This record gives sequence, structure tokens and C-alpha cells, in this order.
Amino acid sequence: MVYGVINMTVGERIRQRRQQFGLSVDELAKRLGKNRATIYRYESNEIENLPLNILEPLAKELGVSPAYLMGWEVSAQPKQAPILVAVKDGSPVFGRTYQYYAEGDDSMADFCLRIRDGSMIDPDDSSGDLVFVRRTTSVGPGVAVVALNDNDVLLGHIHRADGGFIFEPLNRRRRPVFSERFTVLGRAVFMQTRL
Repeated sequence: MVYGVINMTVGERIRQRRQQFGLSVDELAKRLGKNRATIYRYESNEIENLPLNILEPLAKELGVSPAYLMGWEVSAQPKQAPILVAVKDGSPVFGRTYQYYAEGDDSMADFCLRIRDGSMIDPDDSSGDLVFVRRTTSVGPGVAVVALNDNDVLLGHIHRADGGFIFEPLNRRRRPVFSERFTVLGRAVFMQTRL
């Protein structure tokens, strides 16, 4: 299912919803803490890439989802993925399931994990983001993977090295890890950022 009208621009969707709500440009600008010229620039597509800190409040004021405003296609039915909550004796432990919307086979995830304290990726403000993972035990070069090293969960890239493997974390502040064996849980297919 597609939310929104595909052939309309972002600006046309904004104008249409504003008019349907009976809002003037000045009223919408005041509600968003912007000036009227900025709203006109949104509606005329002079500003095509809306900042995240404006997209969500704008969509809320217009009674639609951010996905509608952007013209993105969204799956009609939510998908579900269990959340990796711990590792016990080298085995993943899963908790409740998380509902998500994604389109296409490339976005199918078997599980997800929540990033804590900027430990897995840069920058530090990634805490709370979700990484969605498709199970696989073999990956090619340059593919971001989720792997276990003892009871540590790692997100990054694996390379063969003499006598074992080197794991390079996506977080550049963390050092590469050498091990004779990593357990690859899967490849990262997408990330959902907290707004």
C-alpha cells in the first residue's frame, strides 16, 4: 500500500494538506516557529530536503505521517523482529518483538538490536537506534555484520587475517579485535534512528 499521492511533490503535499486544514501560511509558520517565507519555500520545493527536526512537527500539524509528506512507500502490514537483549553462554537471547514498516525483500529482518551508549557506531548520540539484521553465516567484504566474540555483540566488518579474523567495529573509537573465531549472526540490512 502506498500512503500519499506518488506524482505530487513534497511541496504540493504540504500545500494541499495546509489548505485542507484551512490554515494560512502565516498560521502554519507560527505553529512551527518559522517565518512565512520558509513555508513558501517548502511549498515551492525550494527546500527539498526537509530537516528531520522540522519534518515530524510539520507532519503533525498537517495531520499526516512524515512518510506521507515525503511520498515514501510504506508496507501496508507491519513486519516484526525480535529484539536481541542479551548473550548468554555465547548464544543470543531474544526479548519482545518490535514492529516496523519497510518495503522490499532487502529490508526483511530476522531480528534487531538496540544500540546503547554509542558503543557500536559513531557518533555517541546513536544510543537507542535499532539495527535490523538478516541472519546469515557468510558475508562478503565490506558488508556490515553483527557478530559475537564470546559474549560481546559487535557491529562492523570482518576480514581474514593470518591465523584468524580481524573485526573492525563501525565505531572508529573502538579498536579492531583479532580472534581465531567470531560467530556471525547476520548482516545489517538497515538502521532505524530515534528522532
